[in-house]
Amino acid sequence: MNSTFVWNGRDPIRSKYGSRDIIAPMNCDELVLPSAERVLATCKQFDEENATTESALQELFERYPTNDNEVHVLLKVTALNRLYSAGIFDVHGMAEQIYRHDKPIDAALTQGAPGIVDEIARFLLKKTRNRFYAFATKYCSWHNPSAYPIYDGNACRYLACLKNTPFEKPDSWERYAQFVALMSNFRAYYGLDSFGFKDIDKFLWTHGAEPSSKAAGQT
Repeated sequence: MNSTFVWNGRDPIRSKYGSRDIIAPMNCDELVLPSAERVLATCKQFDEENATTESALQELFERYPTNDNEVHVLLKVTALNRLYSAGIFDVHGMAEQIYRHDKPIDAALTQGAPGIVDEIARFLLKKTRNRFYAFATKYCSWHNPSAYPIYDGNACRYLACLKNTPFEKPDSWERYAQFVALMSNFRAYYGLDSFGFKDIDKFLWTHGAEPSSKAAGQT
Protein backbone atom coordinates (compact mmCIF):
# COMPACT_ATOMS: atom_id res chain seq x y z
CA MET A 1 0.00 0.00 0.00
CA ASN A 2 1.39 3.38 -0.96
CA SER A 3 1.65 5.62 2.09
CA THR A 4 2.03 8.89 0.23
CA PHE A 5 1.18 11.80 2.50
CA VAL A 6 -1.24 14.36 1.07
CA TRP A 7 -2.61 17.28 3.07
CA ASN A 8 -6.36 17.21 3.71
CA GLY A 9 -8.54 19.94 5.13
CA ARG A 10 -6.81 23.07 6.41
CA ASP A 11 -3.76 23.84 4.34
CA PRO A 12 -0.86 24.47 6.76
CA ILE A 13 1.02 26.46 4.15
CA ARG A 14 -1.78 28.99 3.85
CA SER A 15 -2.76 29.06 7.53
CA LYS A 16 0.64 28.98 9.23
CA TYR A 17 3.54 28.83 6.79
CA GLY A 18 2.59 31.98 4.89
CA SER A 19 3.67 30.95 1.39
CA ARG A 20 1.36 30.55 -1.59
CA ASP A 21 3.01 27.29 -2.49
CA ILE A 22 1.42 23.93 -1.75
CA ILE A 23 3.35 21.26 0.13
CA ALA A 24 4.32 18.51 -2.29
CA PRO A 25 3.31 14.99 -1.24
CA MET A 26 5.86 12.75 0.42
CA ASN A 27 6.19 9.00 -0.01
CA CYS A 28 5.98 7.83 3.58
CA ASP A 29 7.24 4.35 2.61
CA GLU A 30 10.68 5.92 2.13
CA LEU A 31 10.71 7.59 5.54
CA VAL A 32 13.99 7.51 7.46
CA LEU A 33 12.98 6.85 11.06
CA PRO A 34 14.74 8.84 13.77
CA SER A 35 17.55 7.39 15.87
CA ALA A 36 20.55 8.89 17.62
CA GLU A 37 22.91 7.58 14.94
CA ARG A 38 20.78 8.93 12.09
CA VAL A 39 20.39 12.34 13.68
CA LEU A 40 24.16 12.57 14.18
CA ALA A 41 24.82 11.55 10.58
CA THR A 42 22.20 13.96 9.24
CA CYS A 43 23.56 16.87 11.28
CA LYS A 44 27.04 16.18 9.97
CA GLN A 45 25.77 16.10 6.39
CA PHE A 46 23.70 19.24 6.90
CA ASP A 47 26.60 21.16 8.41
CA GLU A 48 28.93 20.17 5.57
CA GLU A 49 26.48 21.09 2.82
CA ASN A 50 25.22 24.33 4.37
CA ALA A 51 28.35 25.63 6.10
CA THR A 52 28.42 29.02 4.39
CA THR A 53 24.73 29.76 4.93
CA GLU A 54 24.80 28.70 8.58
CA SER A 55 27.98 30.66 9.28
CA ALA A 56 26.57 33.79 7.64
CA LEU A 57 23.37 33.69 9.70
CA GLN A 58 25.18 32.81 12.90
CA GLU A 59 27.54 35.76 12.50
CA LEU A 60 24.65 38.10 11.71
CA PHE A 61 22.49 37.10 14.68
CA GLU A 62 25.44 37.06 17.07
CA ARG A 63 26.50 40.53 15.95
CA TYR A 64 22.97 41.91 16.34
CA PRO A 65 21.33 39.87 19.12
CA THR A 66 18.68 42.46 20.03
CA ASN A 67 15.92 44.10 18.01
CA ASP A 68 16.23 47.74 19.05
CA ASN A 69 17.83 48.92 15.80
CA GLU A 70 15.59 48.96 12.73
CA VAL A 71 18.47 48.60 10.26
CA HIS A 72 19.83 45.54 12.06
CA VAL A 73 16.37 44.00 12.25
CA LEU A 74 15.85 44.52 8.52
CA LEU A 75 19.19 42.83 7.82
CA LYS A 76 18.21 39.81 9.92
CA VAL A 77 14.71 39.52 8.48
CA THR A 78 15.93 39.85 4.87
CA ALA A 79 18.82 37.42 5.22
CA LEU A 80 16.79 34.81 7.08
CA ASN A 81 13.85 35.10 4.71
CA ARG A 82 16.09 34.61 1.68
CA LEU A 83 18.46 31.95 2.98
CA TYR A 84 15.84 29.93 4.89
CA SER A 85 12.97 30.42 2.40
CA ALA A 86 10.72 31.74 5.16
CA GLY A 87 7.90 32.94 2.88
CA ILE A 88 7.79 36.66 3.78
CA PHE A 89 6.90 38.93 0.86
CA ASP A 90 6.82 42.17 2.88
CA VAL A 91 10.20 42.05 4.63
CA HIS A 92 10.09 45.78 5.40
CA GLY A 93 6.68 45.43 7.03
CA MET A 94 7.81 42.50 9.15
CA ALA A 95 11.04 44.23 10.16
CA GLU A 96 9.14 47.38 11.13
CA GLN A 97 6.75 45.43 13.35
CA ILE A 98 9.58 43.57 15.08
CA TYR A 99 11.44 46.83 15.68
CA ARG A 100 8.32 48.53 17.06
CA HIS A 101 7.86 45.69 19.57
CA ASP A 102 11.56 45.24 20.34
CA LYS A 103 11.38 45.35 24.15
CA PRO A 104 8.78 42.58 24.68
CA ILE A 105 10.34 40.54 21.88
CA ASP A 106 13.85 40.72 23.31
CA ALA A 107 12.61 39.92 26.81
CA ALA A 108 10.64 36.93 25.55
CA LEU A 109 13.52 35.62 23.43
CA THR A 110 15.86 35.76 26.42
CA GLN A 111 13.34 33.81 28.51
CA GLY A 112 12.53 31.38 25.72
CA ALA A 113 8.83 32.24 26.04
CA PRO A 114 6.87 30.43 23.30
CA GLY A 115 4.06 32.99 23.09
CA ILE A 116 6.25 35.50 21.27
CA VAL A 117 6.21 33.23 18.22
CA ASP A 118 2.42 33.55 18.03
CA GLU A 119 2.76 37.33 18.21
CA ILE A 120 5.40 37.63 15.49
CA ALA A 121 3.52 35.19 13.25
CA ARG A 122 0.49 37.50 13.32
CA PHE A 123 2.29 40.77 12.59
CA LEU A 124 1.23 40.78 8.92
CA LEU A 125 -2.16 39.11 9.45
CA LYS A 126 -4.21 42.18 8.56
CA LYS A 127 -2.25 42.76 5.34
CA THR A 128 -1.97 39.18 4.12
CA ARG A 129 -4.54 37.12 6.07
CA ASN A 130 -1.66 34.71 6.78
CA ARG A 131 0.11 33.75 9.98
CA PHE A 132 3.81 33.41 9.25
CA TYR A 133 4.76 30.69 11.70
CA ALA A 134 7.61 29.34 9.59
CA PHE A 135 9.30 32.72 9.64
CA ALA A 136 8.49 33.41 13.30
CA THR A 137 9.90 30.09 14.50
CA LYS A 138 13.05 30.48 12.38
CA TYR A 139 13.59 34.05 13.58
CA CYS A 140 13.18 33.09 17.22
CA SER A 141 15.27 29.95 16.79
CA TRP A 142 18.22 31.94 15.51
CA HIS A 143 18.03 34.10 18.64
CA ASN A 144 17.58 31.19 21.06
CA PRO A 145 17.90 27.77 19.36
CA SER A 146 17.48 25.78 22.57
CA ALA A 147 13.96 27.13 23.13
CA TYR A 148 12.36 27.34 19.69
CA PRO A 149 11.94 24.31 17.38
CA ILE A 150 11.30 25.26 13.77
CA TYR A 151 7.90 24.71 12.18
CA ASP A 152 7.86 24.60 8.38
CA GLY A 153 6.76 22.51 5.42
CA ASN A 154 9.60 20.00 5.74
CA ALA A 155 8.87 19.37 9.41
CA CYS A 156 5.16 18.94 8.64
CA ARG A 157 5.84 16.54 5.79
CA TYR A 158 8.09 14.37 7.90
CA LEU A 159 6.00 14.30 11.08
CA ALA A 160 2.78 13.53 9.22
CA CYS A 161 4.38 10.32 7.92
CA LEU A 162 4.85 8.99 11.44
CA LYS A 163 1.57 7.09 11.33
CA ASN A 164 0.01 5.78 14.52
CA THR A 165 2.20 8.03 16.67
CA PRO A 166 1.37 11.22 18.58
CA PHE A 167 3.12 13.21 15.84
CA GLU A 168 1.09 12.36 12.73
CA LYS A 169 -0.99 15.56 12.92
CA PRO A 170 1.70 18.24 13.17
CA ASP A 171 -0.65 21.05 12.13
CA SER A 172 -3.34 20.40 14.72
CA TRP A 173 -2.06 22.94 17.27
CA GLU A 174 -3.39 26.46 17.78
CA ARG A 175 -0.65 27.93 19.98
CA TYR A 176 3.06 27.53 19.39
CA ALA A 177 3.56 26.26 22.96
CA GLN A 178 1.70 23.13 21.87
CA PHE A 179 4.17 22.57 19.05
CA VAL A 180 7.09 23.00 21.47
CA ALA A 181 5.50 20.33 23.68
CA LEU A 182 5.02 18.10 20.62
CA MET A 183 8.69 18.37 19.68
CA SER A 184 9.80 17.78 23.27
CA ASN A 185 7.71 14.62 23.25
CA PHE A 186 9.23 13.68 19.89
CA ARG A 187 12.73 13.79 21.38
CA ALA A 188 11.71 11.66 24.35
CA TYR A 189 9.69 9.20 22.25
CA TYR A 190 12.65 8.38 19.99
CA GLY A 191 15.37 8.56 22.64
CA LEU A 192 16.84 11.83 21.35
CA ASP A 193 17.01 13.77 24.62
CA SER A 194 20.72 14.40 24.15
CA PHE A 195 19.96 16.47 21.03
CA GLY A 196 18.86 20.08 20.97
CA PHE A 197 15.98 21.44 18.92
CA LYS A 198 18.50 22.74 16.36
CA ASP A 199 19.71 19.18 15.73
CA ILE A 200 16.15 17.92 15.41
CA ASP A 201 15.40 20.79 12.99
CA LYS A 202 18.25 19.68 10.74
CA PHE A 203 16.99 16.09 10.74
CA LEU A 204 13.38 17.02 9.95
CA TRP A 205 14.40 19.55 7.29
CA THR A 206 16.63 17.05 5.54
CA HIS A 207 14.32 14.04 5.60
CA GLY A 208 11.15 16.01 5.06
CA ALA A 209 12.45 17.71 1.89
CA GLU A 210 10.22 17.87 -1.16
CA PRO A 211 10.56 14.88 -3.52
CA SER A 212 11.96 17.14 -6.26
CA SER A 213 14.70 18.36 -3.92
CA LYS A 214 15.69 14.84 -2.97
CA ALA A 215 15.76 13.76 -6.58
CA ALA A 216 18.11 16.62 -7.33
CA GLY A 217 20.39 15.53 -4.52
CA GLN A 218 19.51 18.48 -2.27
CA THR A 219 18.77 18.18 1.43
